[in-house]
Amino acid sequence: MLFLADLICVGLGFAFSWALIIGERLTTEFVVFTAENAAVIMMLLAFTGAYSRIWRYAQMKYYFPIVFSVALSAAACFSVNKLSGFPNATQHIVSNTEGQERLMYVFIIFAVITSTACIVGIRMVYRTLYEFKKGIHTHHEKTETRRTLIVGAGQACWLLLSEIQNTECEYTVVGVLDDDADKVGRNIQGVNVYGPIEKVARVAESTGAQVIIIAIPSADRDTKKRIVRLCNETGLEVKIIPEIYNIVDNNKLISQMRKINAEDLLGREPVSLDVKESAELIGHKTVMVTGGGGSIGSELCRQIMAYDPERLLIVDISENNAYDIQQEIYTNYGTEAPITVHISSVRDFNKMEVLFDRYRPALVFHAAAHKHVPLMENDPEEALKNNIAGTYNVAYLADKYGVDRFLLISSDKAVNPTNVMGATKRFCEMLIQHFNRTSAHTEYCAVRFGNVLGSNGSVIPLFNKLIEQKKDLPVTHPEITRFFMTIPEAVSLVLRAGAMAKGGEIFVLDMGTPVKIDDLARNLIRLHGYVPDKDIKIKYVGLRPGEKLYEELLMGDNLESTKHGKIFIEESGNIDSEKLMKCYDKMCMYAGNNDRDGAVTALAEAVPTFKRAQVQAK
Repeated sequence: MLFLADLICVGLGFAFSWALIIGERLTTEFVVFTAENAAVIMMLLAFTGAYSRIWRYAQMKYYFPIVFSVALSAAACFSVNKLSGFPNATQHIVSNTEGQERLMYVFIIFAVITSTACIVGIRMVYRTLYEFKKGIHTHHEKTETRRTLIVGAGQACWLLLSEIQNTECEYTVVGVLDDDADKVGRNIQGVNVYGPIEKVARVAESTGAQVIIIAIPSADRDTKKRIVRLCNETGLEVKIIPEIYNIVDNNKLISQMRKINAEDLLGREPVSLDVKESAELIGHKTVMVTGGGGSIGSELCRQIMAYDPERLLIVDISENNAYDIQQEIYTNYGTEAPITVHISSVRDFNKMEVLFDRYRPALVFHAAAHKHVPLMENDPEEALKNNIAGTYNVAYLADKYGVDRFLLISSDKAVNPTNVMGATKRFCEMLIQHFNRTSAHTEYCAVRFGNVLGSNGSVIPLFNKLIEQKKDLPVTHPEITRFFMTIPEAVSLVLRAGAMAKGGEIFVLDMGTPVKIDDLARNLIRLHGYVPDKDIKIKYVGLRPGEKLYEELLMGDNLESTKHGKIFIEESGNIDSEKLMKCYDKMCMYAGNNDRDGAVTALAEAVPTFKRAQVQAK
């Protein structure tokens, strides 16, 4: 149909241009002349894809080749006619220069009229009629669509609107919001633009919106966090277009939309790292990860595999966790992936020595530890056995078997600790500084950071589970705060710190702004479509054993910057190695005898900053 319509346009275009410029009646010779030139033009149109596209979905950029091909073919036809001495229909016109110019104007007028008013016009009318018909059909057939607001009137909004209007989906856009005053009061593809975004609740109510889609993939951390908070407070379902670097296909945004999650509420900027140094640290080396099945350990394994190690040695006491990460790596890299999994406890010195002797790792990431604060308050001797004695075993063997670099995963709870778990982590930091001083080969360092989203000990998975069951959320105190970062972000910074290490450092990660757990709980309730204190209540249960209102990341103000803006180095104090090892022996004795009180007393002697919270363990 388009071919026939274009053919008619070409003929009429030549006739109109001829009559306008030449002013003569149309003879048989002219019809032949038109047919010959039309054939050239139609072939060029077909060659440029004029009949291979589905024009009902075409974007504006696809119309330009049509205009260009008509203009090019008109110029080509004039040149061919001139070189061939002109056909009979035009010989009496081109007897002089003025006549040739008149004929040239015929082709110019023809190109303008045919390309713009006819060929392009036909396609646009066709598309308009199709969309009008589709709109009527949608109005009658799709009564179950959801009234939707889009936040952000930029390019992503335009693409999303186009996709919604041209596909069968569940959304009907009833408005767009933006902070740009120049856009407010106008419309995008027939949809009104409101603003500013602070009025989202009011606009949602006036338009009867049921869903809000945030379509600002390039928004910075603070902007995104503000918009998420405003949309979340409406109580409506909120979805978001992924960050611009995560968008797979600009023309399929609907399938890439996702629900708001805790990371959006916390609004941390993505980490941009120079992977070259991490690749040099890991590539073609045997790497051991203790606690390799845990939250941090398993992510270490994932990221280490990306840097092509010679072998990844995964050590964990939990067979289920170890199996899960093993199968995940096999799925992603094949069963020939260079990994070895061993079920072993870092407490078992003899078994750990067997592994060091057999595999001779060049790099050790020590993530194995007991981490749950209240549980370690109940059984402090177990924290000493696993965290302190286990770290000593692995650190000692790293020196004995010539490991190049040893990295300890520490915690913000090691700073001025008020609980046993934090105190054991602080002693482990002191241990690795001791080993760094005494080892002739191995470089030891520690990386200290706070809570990570989604980890086994994180409060967020617990809150999500309770919300799904419509149960009250237990918050220890209205003012309690914690630092948060994502597991991939924390691990990528750990690798980066490991690459920078020269030995003896305690690296401190920038955890951003502390978050009130009470605010986090209320926002998570809203994310699930409920109203805090109405549908789901917040229940304040009091501080748990060993817990404090806020966490610290530093021992003092002595903080040294590094070339990476999110990694710092704490200036370490002097370690009395002789005293340290005496304290270690004493703690191991009490822990081995399961003397709970003696173990805590010895730990307090070893860690001067340990001030145990006066909360009685059950």
